Amino acid sequence: MTWREVLGIVGKGLWASLKAGAYFRVSFILKVLSGLVRAATVLVFWRAVLQRAPSFVGWDETSILVFLGCSELFFGLQLALVSIAGRFWVYIRTGYLDVYLTRPVDARLLVAVANFDVPLAVRSLPPSLVYLGLAAVSGWRPGAGDLLVALAFIVGGALLLGLIQLCFSLTSFWLGPTEPLDEFVNSLYEFGHYPLDTLSGWVRVLVAWCLGLGYVATVPARCAARGVTALGLHTVCALAVGLAGLVMVWGGLSQLLWVRGRERYEGFGG
Repeated sequence: MTWREVLGIVGKGLWASLKAGAYFRVSFILKVLSGLVRAATVLVFWRAVLQRAPSFVGWDETSILVFLGCSELFFGLQLALVSIAGRFWVYIRTGYLDVYLTRPVDARLLVAVANFDVPLAVRSLPPSLVYLGLAAVSGWRPGAGDLLVALAFIVGGALLLGLIQLCFSLTSFWLGPTEPLDEFVNSLYEFGHYPLDTLSGWVRVLVAWCLGLGYVATVPARCAARGVTALGLHTVCALAVGLAGLVMVWGGLSQLLWVRGRERYEGFGG
């Protein structure tokens, strides 16, 4: 398939998801309101933390607000577009994957497109705007370039986490139902709720950089809060190269697991 064909399929999936969400306007509004209530609760939590530690290991109130805004955007994007990667094992073990293997399009792409939830991404915008608006009131003045770099890291981080989830799901070709692995993969989301550069020693190296979870919200927030100039262009470039490398590693591993798994896949019932 060409990139044009892939983008065409993705575009149709996004449009279909958006139209489907339009039929449930009341539910959408209620979920937006619940998201705002949750945002208020999160603000109370971080206010209590920052009152006891005004500088939370290099994060002040303004930068924490920026972090929360980036985190909200990340989860909205990741859960709306690629979270199905963590549940791909269900399609393998139930045999429902057979339906997609008969099509002339990569089954992984079809499964992802069929599970797009654009309204979920839209619902993440109000809480994110609340966080970023409060940061602006506190004196945050980002440049356009800083925001674009932060957004690029958010998109890259969402793709990276999706590939990690997919790799664990594809082990179902050998291991059978992978509910324990599914629970582990879901637990990775928790690392997006707190700045990972506050961790110390080998834990930071393993979680933030080897797994790449530092790109979930920590790196985008640093770029947006401090600015690319303050961080240093060489630092930002190194982070970008690291993200690209991790995407290639996990992407290559997922492709290997997919090819090898397909060789032993026999469909539903064995």
